[in-house]
Amino acid sequence: MPSFSASPAPCATGRRARPLDLQALFTLYDTARGAVGTLDGVTAILPSTPLFLYMDVRKEALPRRRLSATAGGS
Repeated sequence: MPSFSASPAPCATGRRARPLDLQALFTLYDTARGAVGTLDGVTAILPSTPLFLYMDVRKEALPRRRLSATAGGS
């Protein structure tokens, strides 16, 4: 008696799903873990985490403010 072998189910578009590239996924995962670990290490030596975050948000906001002032002035 032959054994049962199910074929992969099609995805919603009717095409077969691509197999996961686990090596690429683990590479991205390791990179993300390293970045989070670096951030955790930096926040451990900061005197004030809220001050660091405020400076980072302010650094991002200043160019946008200049851009909107330039666009609004024309």
